[in-house]
Order: sequence, then C-alpha cells, then structure tokens
Amino acid sequence: MDWNILFNICAVIGALGTFGGGIIELVRLLRRPKARLRFANGEKYISFSPHYFHAVSQKYYVGPQTDSYDASAYSRLVEQYNEMHSKDNVFTLPFRVTNIGKLQLEDYRIEIEFNEGIQSISLPIEPVPFMSSWEEKPAPKDLKVDFSQKPQIVYSPKEKHPLNQTDHKDFAFLFTPDVDIEKIELYWRIIAKDFSDNGKFVIILKPTIEEYDEIHFMNCERNIPQGAEVIEDLTPYIKQMQMKIKQ
Repeated sequence: MDWNILFNICAVIGALGTFGGGIIELVRLLRRPKARLRFANGEKYISFSPHYFHAVSQKYYVGPQTDSYDASAYSRLVEQYNEMHSKDNVFTLPFRVTNIGKLQLEDYRIEIEFNEGIQSISLPIEPVPFMSSWEEKPAPKDLKVDFSQKPQIVYSPKEKHPLNQTDHKDFAFLFTPDVDIEKIELYWRIIAKDFSDNGKFVIILKPTIEEYDEIHFMNCERNIPQGAEVIEDLTPYIKQMQMKIKQ
C-alpha cells in the first residue's frame, strides 16, 4: 500500500469535514434570531437641557396683612409661572426594538436599567409623537416601571407574541433627572430564545439656571430672622414676574 496516497486521501477527507463544519456553523449563525434596540436619535447618546430655579436671596415682606392685594397678585403670578415651567425637566425618550434577522424573535424581554441620576420615571398615558417615521402610540400595558432594586423599565409581552422578521416595537418613557448632574448612563438588554444583546446609552444634561429672589410673607416683624432683608413694596417684584411670564 502506498502510504502517501492514503495520507493524501485522509487529508482531503479531513479538509472536507472541517470545511463542511464551517459551512454548517455559518448557516447556524445566519439563521439565529437578531434584534436591535436604538433610541430616538439612533446615536449612542442624546442631550437634554433642564431648567432649574435657584434662590439667590431670602427677602421678607411685612404688609398690613399678608392677603393684601399686592401679596395676592404676586402669589398668583408665581403660581402661574411655576405652572408654565412645571414640565421643563420632564423629558420623553422614545426607543425602538427591531427584528433584523431571518427568524422570529421568541420569548423576548427588554430591560433598561438606570445607574443613577434619575429623580422619577413614568410611562406616557397619552400617545407620544415619535421621531421621524416612528409611530405615535401610547405606552403598551406590558411596559412596566420597576423600582424593586435599581430604577428599571421592563417590557415582557404577556401574550408571548413573537416579533416577526423586519417588524418593530415602539416605546417611550418619561424621566426627570436629579438636580446638578451632567450625565445619566442607562444599560439596556434584549433577552430572547436563542438570542441576547446589551449596550449602554448616555443622556447628557446641559442645565440652565435661573436665579430669583424668594419672598416670604410675614404678619409681623418679630418673626423675621435677624439681619434679613425686609421689603415694603412688592411692585418691582410683581413687574419682574410679569416680564418673566411674557418671555
């Protein structure tokens, strides 16, 4: 027997086996489910500009009575101004999960976890206008907020409907950042049958701070802290607040 011929035959069989195994593994990879999660702008970060109010001084007003006309007028203006800006620091962040593979995404679950920097999280009750061609939808009933450990958004379809090929799901949540922070990091995960993926998204905060004089209404001067500034005329402050409202 020619051992060289036998060796060559074995080498060919081995090569074919390795090649065939590689082809099978490639087919398996191509046939695996695939999904993608992206946030509103399609980038890995987004910027928001919170608007904060900072009291630079404490002033005390002592009038004939604290429910005088000027005091009531000023209080109404402050209430109106606060109402106008009550949602300055509430931001909407849409996100979309898309099936980009050749197979259905089955038994999937989506988790978005916040590391820190969040004052509150909620889900929109009314439909949210999504960016570009995204659909306008209210939050699905299966989208939940979980505060048991770290603040977390969770979507796990109760009906276990698979996400079909080239299909997508649109979501959104509302959040209010903590004061005096510049960055929030959130971590997302997609967990499904035969598939998992994860990533990080960064929210950059560029706050603006508006300074104001905080006015306390007192019935008598005895209750005013020693050395505090006392004002007798609210007219300039009323005009200042009226200008703020008109801006």
